[in-house]
Amino acid sequence: MKQVIKATLVTGALLASAGSLAGWNSISNSSEQGVESTAATSVEVAESELRSKTYDLDPTHSGVLFKIRHRGVSNFYGRYNDIQGTIEFDKLRVERTSMTITVQTGSVDTANRTRDGHIKGADFFNTRQYPEATFVSTSVEEKSDGVYTLNGDFTMHGKTVPIVASLHHVDAKSANGSDIMGFEANFSIKRSDFEITKHLDSNDPEGGSLGDIVELTVFVEAVAK
Repeated sequence: MKQVIKATLVTGALLASAGSLAGWNSISNSSEQGVESTAATSVEVAESELRSKTYDLDPTHSGVLFKIRHRGVSNFYGRYNDIQGTIEFDKLRVERTSMTITVQTGSVDTANRTRDGHIKGADFFNTRQYPEATFVSTSVEEKSDGVYTLNGDFTMHGKTVPIVASLHHVDAKSANGSDIMGFEANFSIKRSDFEITKHLDSNDPEGGSLGDIVELTVFVEAVAK
């Protein structure tokens, strides 16, 4: 998390040691001050790049994919196309990172208009009464470089359930004049926890007409405000 700053400081220390051995101490004070100033500037730039920023999701390059077991023999896939959200991301103090993401349930897309209409209806999402599904983070922990564990509350169909998501490929950079960040989040839910039980076999939750476990992948690209 602080590799950039540590690398800068270590490089500065090595340069100072090498200079002492090579007799650089005879160089004028103004030159020494110039080196010190450059090192200090490098640290300041590194800290500035890692400083906390607020990002808005780019809906054109973000979305939600889902997978659910069908008839106990295959997996069925679909996606949600309308996603918005705000992310506060801080690589130096990851515990300060937070996010709120909202998905319009009516944007479900399974490549079949008739099936999409059924999913939006009262048997499943009931999008007229519950038009949004939301996720609000409660904590985040860095597991390794670019990999995080994200805890939060997921609300759908009038119910709120705590979830744990794994974040991968978390990164932030500048591109085309904008500060951007992105990640992929993976987690699963049970639709029965949200009282969506149509075609669910209580005796064999994953072997009936439609499984209980729904695996979700959220892919995000966001632009700093």
